Amino acid sequence: MFYLFLFIFCLLSLAFLYRHLLNQSKKPSGPLGILMMKLWNTSYLPMVRWAISLSKNQLPSTVLDVGVGNGQSTAYLLSKLPTVDIVGIDISETATGQAAKNYSSISFFTMDVKETTFEDKRFELICAFQTHFHWSHLEEAFRELHRILADDGTILLASEKTKINYFLPFLKTTEQFQQFLMLMNLSIVTVNENTQWISYEIKKIIS
Repeated sequence: MFYLFLFIFCLLSLAFLYRHLLNQSKKPSGPLGILMMKLWNTSYLPMVRWAISLSKNQLPSTVLDVGVGNGQSTAYLLSKLPTVDIVGIDISETATGQAAKNYSSISFFTMDVKETTFEDKRFELICAFQTHFHWSHLEEAFRELHRILADDGTILLASEKTKINYFLPFLKTTEQFQQFLMLMNLSIVTVNENTQWISYEIKKIIS
């Protein structure tokens, strides 16, 4: 009986730990969130470089980075586009605080992607790296991205394929994702993938 209780206790502890780490990945907070952001942003930066290197976009004048974590992806964008107006947003105050501390030359704002305060058609390029599968209101988020995206602008998404398969199983194929985006008058124009990652370049459907 003791071992049964011990087994159940271990299972419950693991379930609690998993939920806590998942919440931290969605909205980092406190010392643990800061530590995890350092680990995540460093490990995902090669994917950011990969996605940007394959992008066929012309030089944009305005860029938004969504879900910045501690700001490494935004700083990398600035290093590639040093003359461009770049801003970053994250739902976590801890994240934007760390990003602003690490990269004081970039403007970071605490905002939910589904409800920003930017004006219509503000950005020519919107990037979201390793984050869209965590958005709690996915359709609302993409409607908001459509609103703030310039008519000739591009949304660049990149993610681990395993994360999409786990968190968004109904959108794990390009065909499923395309059908979903069409509800928001968005369309996938380019797909790049390797064994680990997938990136999408998405544009507005202009009638």
